[in-house]
Amino acid sequence: MKVGDKIKFKNDKHLKDVYEITRIGDVGFGFKGKNEWGYCDFNTKEFEIVKESGKMKELTFREVINRKIDKEYEIWEGEFVIVTIFQDKRISVVNKVKGIVILEDDLFTLKKQEYSFQEATEALIEGYEIESKISGFKYQYEENYTVKKDKNNRFIGNYKDTGEMFSLQESINLWYINK
Repeated sequence: MKVGDKIKFKNDKHLKDVYEITRIGDVGFGFKGKNEWGYCDFNTKEFEIVKESGKMKELTFREVINRKIDKEYEIWEGEFVIVTIFQDKRISVVNKVKGIVILEDDLFTLKKQEYSFQEATEALIEGYEIESKISGFKYQYEENYTVKKDKNNRFIGNYKDTGEMFSLQESINLWYINK
């Protein structure tokens, strides 16, 4: 359990929403919801941590190579190999280490495509959400201003002037475009 985790209380008629952990103490934790906040002792109520839905889906090797893709290619990264599948059904498998065996139930996640700062800002203007690879901050243009969020999609601020929005480190590193 850590600050920022989402939790749901079990068997409680009054606390039905998903809440965010705001602080953790020796005997309990603070939480906030849409319209309420509170503190709970660890032994008072049963709760469970809600899994993040934004995490990339993991597929087995068989699922990866049998995928039908719309793009020119996709890159899937496993623990020991990187698999590239192409739209024309070609498959490239690159070992990260020597002497590897791929099992059917080995899991792979789709590697996000990386873009330059210029490509990312053009996509931002076109209405796409962009994400800094280095900071994890996300940016989305909405009606005359840009919304900035952290890695957990928590609101940071609105910006009209892009000069204050991006850090120097962000502008010289790679970006993701979330389509």
